[in-house]
Amino acid sequence: MEKRYYVGIGIALALVAGAVFLGLSARHWDSLENTARASKDADAFVRMTLEDCQKSPVRESKACHQQAARTLLDVFSLAQVLSIFDRHEAEPLFFDNCHEVAHFLGQEAYRRMRSVSQIFAQSSRACLGGAFHGAVEGYFMERAMLPGMVSDAVMGQEIANLCGEKKTYTRPQDFIECNHGMGHALMFLAEDDLLRALHLCDYLPNTEQRQLCFTGALMANFTGAQSKDHPAKYFRADDPLYPCPILSDEYQEMCYTYGVLSLHQEDYEKAVAICRLVPEHYQDACFKTYGRDRTMITSDAATITRQCSIIGSAIFERDCVNAAAFNLVIRFGMETVYAFNLCALQSGASAGGCYGELVRAAQRSTRDVAAMQAFCSRIPEAYRNGCGLDALQ
Repeated sequence: MEKRYYVGIGIALALVAGAVFLGLSARHWDSLENTARASKDADAFVRMTLEDCQKSPVRESKACHQQAARTLLDVFSLAQVLSIFDRHEAEPLFFDNCHEVAHFLGQEAYRRMRSVSQIFAQSSRACLGGAFHGAVEGYFMERAMLPGMVSDAVMGQEIANLCGEKKTYTRPQDFIECNHGMGHALMFLAEDDLLRALHLCDYLPNTEQRQLCFTGALMANFTGAQSKDHPAKYFRADDPLYPCPILSDEYQEMCYTYGVLSLHQEDYEKAVAICRLVPEHYQDACFKTYGRDRTMITSDAATITRQCSIIGSAIFERDCVNAAAFNLVIRFGMETVYAFNLCALQSGASAGGCYGELVRAAQRSTRDVAAMQAFCSRIPEAYRNGCGLDALQ
C-alpha cells in the first residue's frame, strides 16, 4: 500500500481549494488543457502534468496533484488516465507521483459520477489502486459526512454497507481496496483521531473488512506525522512503535506492521531495525510488510532480494521475498514480469513459496478461467502444482 501520502489532507483540500492552487494559476491549467485537446499524445500530456507538480515545493504538491486530477478528468476518461499511469508506473516520475494523483482522481470521479461501483468498473490497480481509495473518500465527502456534522452511529450505518459483499466483485482485490480506502477516509472524518477512526472501522461487518480498514487508518496516522496542517495526534518521533503498545489487541498487528513502517519505506535499514523492535509474535507479519514495501520503492528483482537478505533470518528473508512477489502482481497486474523475475532468483523450497504467492495474488486479481490458466502457464512446471481452475476463489 502507500509512500509518504496522507489522504486526510487531500480530502480537506478537496473541500476548500479554490480556482488558484499555490502558484499554479487557472490560466496555467487552462493552457495545459488546451494543449491536451490539441494534442494526440495523451501520454505526453499526462507526463507534462506530473512534471509540473514535481517542480512544486513538497508542501504544495498535494494541491497541485488535486488540480491535476481535475484537469485530467476534464480532458480524458478515468480509464484513459489510469491506463496511461499503468503503462508508465515503473518510471520514476510516475512511480513517485501517480498514487496521490490517483487518490484525487477517485475523489473527483465520485463528485462527477456519484457511484462507487461505476468508478470501480473504470478503475484499475494502477498506482496501488489509488483511484479506488479516492472513490471511497469521495463517497463520504458527497454526503457531507464531515467532522462534527454527524454522529458515529449514523456514519456507522454507511460504513457497514458501503463496500458490500466480496462475492459481488469481479476482481476480489477491488473489495480489499474499498475497505482499505475506507480507513484512509475515516481518519479525515475522525479529525485525525486515530482511536476514533479505528472505532469507526469496527462498524464493518467482519474481521477481514475491519482489519483492512485498520491498515488504512494506521497508515494515514503515521504518514500524517509529515503534515504541518494535519499533524498526527498519535505519533512520537522518539518512539517508533508508538502508539501500538497502548492500542487494544485487535489493532496491534496492523499497527506493528502497516503502521510503524509507513514512514520508512525508503530507509530499508531503518525499517528492518524497527521490525526487530516489535513484539516477537508480530515480527513475522512486520517483515512481510517490509517485503511488500520494497515494491513501493523498486520493481528490480535483484534489489528486492538484496534488501530482504539483510534481515538476518532465513525464515523472515523468505517471507520478505514472498510478500514482495505477491505485491508485484497486485501492483503491476497479472501480466507483470517483475514478480516472475523475483521468483526466478529463488531456488528450491524458496522458489516454490514465491510462485505460490504469485498464484495467491492472481486469485485476488481475477475470477476469469482463461486468465488464470494463462497466468499458471507462465509458472515453471515444477512449481505449478495447485495452480489452475481450483485456484480460483
